[in-house]
Amino acid sequence: MECFTALQKRGLIGYSTSGYKRWHWQYIENPFWPSCDISAWLYKTNGEAVGHIGTIPVQLHAGSKKINAAWAVDFMTLSQYRRKGIGRALVNKISEHFDILMAIGITEMSFRLFMKMGWRHLGNIPYYIMVWDCRGLLKKKIDDIFILNLVSIPVNLLLKVFNASKKLTLKIDVVEVRRIDSFDKEPAEFFNETTMNYQILVTRNKSYLNWKYDRQPDMNYVKLKAVDGKKPCGYSVIRCIKCDVGKPEGLIVDIIAPPDDRTSIKSLVLASLEYFKKEGCSLVRCYASHKGIQKALLSCGMIRRKSDMRFLISKDIVGLNEHHNLGNWHITSGDCDIDRI
Repeated sequence: MECFTALQKRGLIGYSTSGYKRWHWQYIENPFWPSCDISAWLYKTNGEAVGHIGTIPVQLHAGSKKINAAWAVDFMTLSQYRRKGIGRALVNKISEHFDILMAIGITEMSFRLFMKMGWRHLGNIPYYIMVWDCRGLLKKKIDDIFILNLVSIPVNLLLKVFNASKKLTLKIDVVEVRRIDSFDKEPAEFFNETTMNYQILVTRNKSYLNWKYDRQPDMNYVKLKAVDGKKPCGYSVIRCIKCDVGKPEGLIVDIIAPPDDRTSIKSLVLASLEYFKKEGCSLVRCYASHKGIQKALLSCGMIRRKSDMRFLISKDIVGLNEHHNLGNWHITSGDCDIDRI
């Protein structure tokens, strides 16, 4: 609590006082981090913290390798101390503790620094969306309520026709999808085998999934399980996001399934969309880098839009050339902390 309070007073983190639970969960409860350490680094001048960078340690599965990796997050230097090499010093310090660092959805300032330090920008995480009610999107550009409603009527009608045309063959070749409370009772073998089927991804084992989706403070995730008989085929994690005005929005946070199992992936996407539809969501968003999941999203009627989620890594993965291709990675909103957006 002392470290959190000091960071908060110095303006180095954007957490409110009530955000200590999240901070503690992210930096201390992480199953991939030793309990004796805190994965947050400070740069001090005259005894006062002037810079801060945090990490979310993870295990990266790459080919046959298991790599000690981390997401770089909460990167901040006080404005009067910028351009003095503090940010670079912090990044160099945390690099000593991990084989590779990763970053996603970072600020322009952080992006420029990372690129100067030799990081590799693999591209922006592909972004997909399905819209049922366009008012949530149009209200950002149209202030007048009367005009907003007037424009929305014909656009929503076109969306309804488009979405209906996509439903004609969707129910063919699907498996059962049911809701689960946690991953505790799920077979560990499934997660191990699924991880091995991807070229590069953050290891998704039960301890990580339960930490991420069961114990994360102030977050309500819905977990769905695809089954063929009694055999698990895959899982998806989704959440409804309340908006200040208008209907909620849906987010497909993560999909965990063998990459070549198109039936299970499509079934999980369809079940997620049906859940959001019943919850009255205006639209559904999903970030997915892997081509197998992208194909399922498109087949279910989602469309690709421009993405601003840049994905960077601090160094090449020795002995694995495939990591240069973003399509070989399995990155979703559940990675790093972008699922909180």
